[in-house]
Amino acid sequence: MQWTAAHYCDFDGVECDSSSNVVKISMNNNNLHGNLPGSDDDWRALKYLQVLKLTNSFVMGNVPSALFSSTILPELVTIDLVHNRLSGALMAPDSASKIRYISVDGNTLSSADWTGWKTFVDGRTLLTCDIGVNCFGQVINRGDTRLVCLVCENHIVLV
Repeated sequence: MQWTAAHYCDFDGVECDSSSNVVKISMNNNNLHGNLPGSDDDWRALKYLQVLKLTNSFVMGNVPSALFSSTILPELVTIDLVHNRLSGALMAPDSASKIRYISVDGNTLSSADWTGWKTFVDGRTLLTCDIGVNCFGQVINRGDTRLVCLVCENHIVLV
């Protein structure tokens, strides 16, 4: 894919609001290669982003912590990074985050901040988190009534 548009709001897979703020990036099956930006400053330019969908590509490296920060991406609700080549740890959103849906199925993530996820889930009416087919080596306490876990072939849905 080659972006030659005069304005980023004209790029395929990018949606902007009436003020030309990027609110959605949906580039599924676009054969994207490379790492997601790791710098918080890189993500601050997208402070109005609500939806990030980059499924079925070749995105590599760590999932940036900025995705889970309400001070960097205060409007982000959906993160969909299914079937890429992401690795490392899955951070938990901070307590003020608006994230309600995250899917990172089909990567090679190796750990997660389960305590942070439990804290984030407490008090929320709905949160879907699909982490299936990764390399998590931790056991989740299924006795916690605030964290309902449905586990099947390493898939977890938090509700």
